Amino acid sequence: KSPMPVHRLDAATGGLVIAAKCRRAQVVLGQRFETREVKKRYRAVVQGLVTDAGRVTSQIDGRDSDTEFMPVRHVPSIKNEYLTLVDLFPHTGRMHQLRRHMSGLGHAIAGDTLYGEKGNVYKGKGLFLAAVELWFAHPVTGVPVNVKINDPHKFGSLLDREERRWHRLHGS
Repeated sequence: KSPMPVHRLDAATGGLVIAAKCRRAQVVLGQRFETREVKKRYRAVVQGLVTDAGRVTSQIDGRDSDTEFMPVRHVPSIKNEYLTLVDLFPHTGRMHQLRRHMSGLGHAIAGDTLYGEKGNVYKGKGLFLAAVELWFAHPVTGVPVNVKINDPHKFGSLLDREERRWHRLHGS
């Protein structure tokens, strides 16, 4: 029997997805997503300088949406003045919610061809957004489960490269 996906990510978003081994677990976990009992942390590289944590609430397609964000690291960038690595915690699951919320704040996710600044992409690198951590109760035992992965390698590579380029240009 094949694992059954419980939820989806945008095609352009990488990272963790929960898959169930049986139909019962799929139903239970699906209900926990609907009741917001599954907690998620995404990591993104956004354009510009984000210095403070915050929260965005808005209507997306006529439904409430809610995202918390927290800066992790920022570097100077020739192309964008700054790039900031952020943690994103969606409390709802609307289509392109994280991309829309960050773009609405003026901090589009790097590589976002839909909500970002036209032409401001990193060729061949894709969207800098990934689901990196999930918290949920096991569907059968109820034991808390926390699963996390490292940031995609391209995140650190981009930040390091942009910082080096900026320092070379500014001689510091």
